[in-house]
Amino acid sequence: MVRFFALLLVFFSTLSFAEPLYWGAQKGKTQFMIVGSIHVGEQNMYPLPKAVTQFLKSSDGLIVEADIRKFSPSDLPAPTVKTEQVLDAKSNKELKSISQKLGLDVSILQKSPPWATALTLQIGQFKELGLSPALGVDHRVMALAEMNSVPIIGLETVGFQFSLLTDLPDGGKSLLKNTLDEFDKSFGYSKCLVKAWKAGDKTTLDRFAEQTSFSRDFDNKFIFSRNRDWAKKLSSKNFLPVNDGKYLIVVGALHLVGKDNLLTLLKRRGFTVKQLSSSEQAHCKI
Repeated sequence: MVRFFALLLVFFSTLSFAEPLYWGAQKGKTQFMIVGSIHVGEQNMYPLPKAVTQFLKSSDGLIVEADIRKFSPSDLPAPTVKTEQVLDAKSNKELKSISQKLGLDVSILQKSPPWATALTLQIGQFKELGLSPALGVDHRVMALAEMNSVPIIGLETVGFQFSLLTDLPDGGKSLLKNTLDEFDKSFGYSKCLVKAWKAGDKTTLDRFAEQTSFSRDFDNKFIFSRNRDWAKKLSSKNFLPVNDGKYLIVVGALHLVGKDNLLTLLKRRGFTVKQLSSSEQAHCKI
């Protein structure tokens, strides 16, 4: 399942010398610093590396996956498929059991679209670990950008991101089924991913990207096609507000490792890319 799970995961640890992964990328006078993001987190993930925060303060803009300030739940389409319509008796029993563990109202989940139920279960699991979307890297960096009057630029809209979920076959039935089937294992995955992200352990994250895949169509839709679109935009003078400027780019960490990652695609478009962060091995196995 866990490609989708990892896109939402929060990673944290007590490693003291390593840093989350970040790179420098340059083409001509255009300069990027690219940071792998975690979309939920906890207080001990901060402060971010000083090099990152200083770069942001002197940059011409912060580029993120989407500007989450510009989204309202009312923008979501009305559900056409409900969870109760797609689950068999065994899966429905699993849903009730997990909901009880997380303190969630199963009757509400059964009326929700399958993709939303899967997302709610994963967020509930994060809360069990003491993690919050409000402490995600995206939120923190955007707040810092606002404090320093740095423009925020979205590579895509939040509405587009939700459309990836709402357009899944059967309302995301397969995603929900995998979430239920792999729910107990997810804690184990998260422990290793926590260490890998905080340590900047690219080898472990690369291995994770290779070994955890939902389906070819899902991976292409949620990872590869978006990477290609982002690389094209970042290479375009029409996309960047200030030509030949410097920008901090913050995107999900798994967009920066594995096959056809954003860094590789930028290299193909003429950027020189260099890792700037210090890394350690996480000493865990996926």
